[in-house]
Amino acid sequence: MARMLNDRESTARHLDSTRRHIRLCKQVKGAEQLAGNIEPAYRDLLQKQAATQAKFEAKQGALDDSIVRDAELDDSVRTAFEKATQFDRENPGAQALLKIFPEGTFSEITRTVRTKEPDMVEQLAVRFESLGGNHPLNTIAADLRAKVGVSRTANTAYLEAIRNQKLAEADEEIAQANLRRQ
Repeated sequence: MARMLNDRESTARHLDSTRRHIRLCKQVKGAEQLAGNIEPAYRDLLQKQAATQAKFEAKQGALDDSIVRDAELDDSVRTAFEKATQFDRENPGAQALLKIFPEGTFSEITRTVRTKEPDMVEQLAVRFESLGGNHPLNTIAADLRAKVGVSRTANTAYLEAIRNQKLAEADEEIAQANLRRQ
């Protein structure tokens, strides 16, 4: 039974109904022209659907990269904490750990939301630098900043991937509307 497509229906439903419409039009004498009219919109929607799927997969990949970079950043904070602890153990009375980690722990930083953690680690790097240029722990600041840069880049790539997916979804919806109109 013939029926009109609805804008709330999925792309898969649009494509399935259109494929059936094309097949039926090619079997009915005099309706071949209708199949030819709708085929360009059908192919366009197929391409838009593939583009949306590719953008979705790119977003998933960017999320995975962001999660891995966050784990690496967490590990660098843990390493910095351990080095500060070791420095205090080797230099009693220095209390570098409490100057750098006033709470006495690193978990506040590593449990922070992935997008905000680079800012907290940047503050941690500033605390390492505040020990002085000749202090043995000062070099940790550069390592932390390097990890912060990589983490921020991964987070930015993820946000861009989300944006690209949304744009692809909008293009797909426009292609659906064009198909329904046809």
